Amino acid sequence: MSCNLCRSNDVRCVATKGKRSFYHCTQCQLVSVPVSQHLSMLEEKKRYAYHENFADNLDYVRYLTEISHEIERIPVKRPSILDFGSGQEYVLTRIFREKGFYCAPYDPLYNVGLDNLAMKYDIVVLCETIEHLRDLQEEIKLINRLCKHEGYVLIRTRFYSDKNSMATWFYALDETHVNFFNDGSLEYVAGMLERKVIYSDHERTVIIGL
Repeated sequence: MSCNLCRSNDVRCVATKGKRSFYHCTQCQLVSVPVSQHLSMLEEKKRYAYHENFADNLDYVRYLTEISHEIERIPVKRPSILDFGSGQEYVLTRIFREKGFYCAPYDPLYNVGLDNLAMKYDIVVLCETIEHLRDLQEEIKLINRLCKHEGYVLIRTRFYSDKNSMATWFYALDETHVNFFNDGSLEYVAGMLERKVIYSDHERTVIIGL
């Protein structure tokens, strides 16, 4: 197999769990699951139905509100925001709107916001999204097109700390998660976006900009 991010063939299996294998790329540091082991789109959608990602889930709303505060780190007044991978209910979009921001949702799995790809945005937010993307190269090209030249990309995902612990790490046990990042692989993502990491908490959040 080749790496889902950089397409390098310099990958090796570091863990297996059930029918899933986890391959680490020595070039970009991504850990990924082979395409042949991805869920079908229908299976993936069924799994999401078990997630309680709704506006009446107070813990979920609290988590998203915490993420919305990260926007304050970005030096753009009244930014336009794209919620990339918003989900069917696009709760984060609603939270940003309640804060007075212009925010548009986008999630092709649910045919949400397809018309919103016609414009560019100051900030593209991927909240618990990038770990699901089946074709990272194509999606990153799309994100780059949607982000203004001077814009920012905010990514929220769980960073892995030990590539050899995938078989026991709760985040990797979610079968809808197929990509796992650390600071090195997110620096690579930034390079593909023709930008750099300007902020990282080294655990869950990076902000990418010029």
